[in-house]
Amino acid sequence: MRKEVSINVLNINLEKIKEPILDLGCGSNAKLVYYLRRLGMEAYGIDRTIKNTLYAIKADWFEYELKPNYWGTIISHLSFKNHFRRNHFKKNGNHIAYARKYMELLDSLKPSGEFYYTPDLPFIEQFLSSDSYIVEKNDIKDIGGFFEYNEPLNIQSVKIKKINS
Repeated sequence: MRKEVSINVLNINLEKIKEPILDLGCGSNAKLVYYLRRLGMEAYGIDRTIKNTLYAIKADWFEYELKPNYWGTIISHLSFKNHFRRNHFKKNGNHIAYARKYMELLDSLKPSGEFYYTPDLPFIEQFLSSDSYIVEKNDIKDIGGFFEYNEPLNIQSVKIKKINS
């Protein structure tokens, strides 16, 4: 997917993005990671299909250990969230492991750090403490010029801001 599409769909303001940045499920080319680095930002990617480089790590997200209070921004456009949704609704799905990793991702944010993703995960977002996180959702109407509708697509992008460490 084009890097501009991810930024647009997720409503990321590049002038206010917090570093370091992690693209979880960055894809085999890590296009968003390299785009952000060309803009002078400290960005890294994790994907099990990528070759290891200085900025991209070949790893399964369950095996990659996240440091608490480390990331300024985490981005996950479709990857982790689609797998989480599928496992949540699947009989005998691995939803507990995904829920734990989701909470580990949130814990790895610095105070005021932000986690951007789509699609939304209402089955877990509703349980986040308002003392620790602010959840903002936006209806997606345009997917980078691929589709454009006057009505929402019933898909939401999400920004979760950590307000406590």
